[in-house]
Amino acid sequence: MTHYAFRYGYGILLVAAIASLARPVAADFSISYDIPAIATLTEAEASILEEALHESAEIWESLILGHASQPNLSIPIRVNLTDTGLASARPNNVRTINGFTYPTSGTVWMNREEILPATNGLGIAEGVDIITELLAHETAHVLGFGTLWQQNDLYVPGSGKYTGQHGLA
Repeated sequence: MTHYAFRYGYGILLVAAIASLARPVAADFSISYDIPAIATLTEAEASILEEALHESAEIWESLILGHASQPNLSIPIRVNLTDTGLASARPNNVRTINGFTYPTSGTVWMNREEILPATNGLGIAEGVDIITELLAHETAHVLGFGTLWQQNDLYVPGSGKYTGQHGLA
């Protein structure tokens, strides 16, 4: 396995380049999800959502190995069920370390009516189960992808481009 260190400000996230996301890596980074209204879902919906969130956490936990100045980093994420839209997310609380802003918790909103359709491509990619990828994408927003770039001088408003020095090809 090859490890890369990406430097953002004074913080360092260790990212592992791995061939298969199916094998989680032991790390000092973890994500936990809380679904307060899970009892309002059918058994099938609850099972699908819990499995997809577990797989999403495994994806991110296998890629982010920790933070240089914050050992045993854990990000709690609340999953709120909605009746509108598809899904969205944001960090709730942040912490600034050496001038760089990091998330410490967040929220994902998931439309309860889209859980089952997301297992069959949402009418766009019929037969393709995209719920894990959808929730991994939303989790990325909680982790700061696209949501904390401006605060960390990694994005010029209106440009549509990430401008972090290690994010450029």
